[in-house]
Amino acid sequence: MRWNVETRKSENILTHLLKLRGVESASDFLKPHSPYTLTAKEVGIDEAQLAKALVRIKKAIKNKETIVVYGDFDIDGVSATAIAWETLHELGAVVWPYIPDRKSEGYGFSSAGIKSVKEKYNPTLVITVDHGITASNFVMQLTDAGVDVIITDHHQAPNKSEVVKLCSHAIAVVHTTTLAGAGVSWFVSRQIDNLRDNPERLALAALGTIGDVLPLQGPNRQIVSHGLPLLSQSSRVGIRSLLQESGLLGTDLDPYHIGYILGPRINAAGRLGDALDALRLFCTKDERAAIAIAQKLASLNRKRQLLTNEQIDMSLEQLKGVKGMPPLLVIADSSYDEGIIGLIAGSLSRRFYRPTIVIAQNENGISKASARSIPGVDIIKLIRQVEDQLVNAGGHTMAAGFSVETGNISQVAEELIQKAVDQIDPELLERVLNIDLELNMEEITRDLLDKIEELKPFGTSNEKPIFSMNQIYLDDVRKIGKEGNHLKVKVNGIDAIGFSKAYMLEKIDVKEPVDIAFTLDLNKWNGNENLQLMIKDIKQG
Repeated sequence: MRWNVETRKSENILTHLLKLRGVESASDFLKPHSPYTLTAKEVGIDEAQLAKALVRIKKAIKNKETIVVYGDFDIDGVSATAIAWETLHELGAVVWPYIPDRKSEGYGFSSAGIKSVKEKYNPTLVITVDHGITASNFVMQLTDAGVDVIITDHHQAPNKSEVVKLCSHAIAVVHTTTLAGAGVSWFVSRQIDNLRDNPERLALAALGTIGDVLPLQGPNRQIVSHGLPLLSQSSRVGIRSLLQESGLLGTDLDPYHIGYILGPRINAAGRLGDALDALRLFCTKDERAAIAIAQKLASLNRKRQLLTNEQIDMSLEQLKGVKGMPPLLVIADSSYDEGIIGLIAGSLSRRFYRPTIVIAQNENGISKASARSIPGVDIIKLIRQVEDQLVNAGGHTMAAGFSVETGNISQVAEELIQKAVDQIDPELLERVLNIDLELNMEEITRDLLDKIEELKPFGTSNEKPIFSMNQIYLDDVRKIGKEGNHLKVKVNGIDAIGFSKAYMLEKIDVKEPVDIAFTLDLNKWNGNENLQLMIKDIKQG
């Protein structure tokens, strides 16, 4: 792994870290303004489109028209659906939530989904949340049937002509890539509700923003900084039941808790069950029902973990047959569960450090694919280069998905790999550890840790700072844990821990000086608080 160590930009370490993050106003970053002050311009939403959407929605509420909020099955989509449905419901609208089935309908609009919505609810207005920007043909299906459509979405638009086409059929297209789907839903819902502050909905916007891995700068930092504490204090019986089940009730939540504990439980509903269960959890006022759903999601998540591990093992076996290691990995098999192919792609992408596409092959029709990327490789841009051979495609720079006719999988895979060979700089496939600053031993203090804590919440585009020290000696070197796979050492009297890092001892001579990369942490034990280093990498000095 190559280290990229930033040069010191200021004698003040906090100032240096803020400059690295491109922060123009330290005060705004360290003490984010209330998200209730955000304007359409600040979040990248077209004011004219927003105004058209509000007029149509308020008309539908007043006239008691049937409205359907058409959402998505992941944590961002479910949060967005809950925000929009709850807002409209409380304002007296006749409104129904709809979340498509991942396996029979897939992401976003589909002919099957549209048919189901029309048969169940016969709406005059459909509002999308967390999808729709690529769905002009499906919007035409609805408008031809006399159903008005309002798009709210944050995914990348395929091209300007598609957006123009979409705007010519939809009542309004409320779109920005700045916010998460839940963030867009929250912003629009607040406009519908005459800018009334609602802490519970802001908490869901924060949940969706973190869950969808949005950059935690600008408006998203405002939403998360103010919304995440509200999630910890939520009065929703569903949220409290989920926190209780996961052992987090009473905890000051941070993005880690969302990404690795709560998020997987919420997403498990859409992966292996019914995403409406997650929506019901957010919206129910029945405590017994909430407890039952929280337990159900936990059970689904355990099942999901086992299945994911099994299929990752299967994918590794499949990759043994791949000649060389191309800059893009593409694998397909009928055994892959399309509910977890994104997780498999993510695991392989991290392991082999290259963009990866995993396809759940359907022998009788349309196959589903999920893609995950690495920094520097825009995966949706790559996929769109073969869009004429796909049924549909959508996503972001780092994560995307598409559907393809099963008979075309081999050709599409070959073309994508060739385009990757032609377009991806080999240097991008080399692991790089970005280090914020090289420190001297005397700079590692509790005061420094306190300064770093001011940068919270940490997340995408505001990662926890990584530091390095050079030419230091390790003391009291030990392997710990049941299997001896963790590493514990002392650095000038300070404990340093490396989880799953014991293998690093094989590449260094501990009697000689080393360079160490780490984050700063506080170890709390038996009422004592001590600084500790969390090891990221070690190499011979």
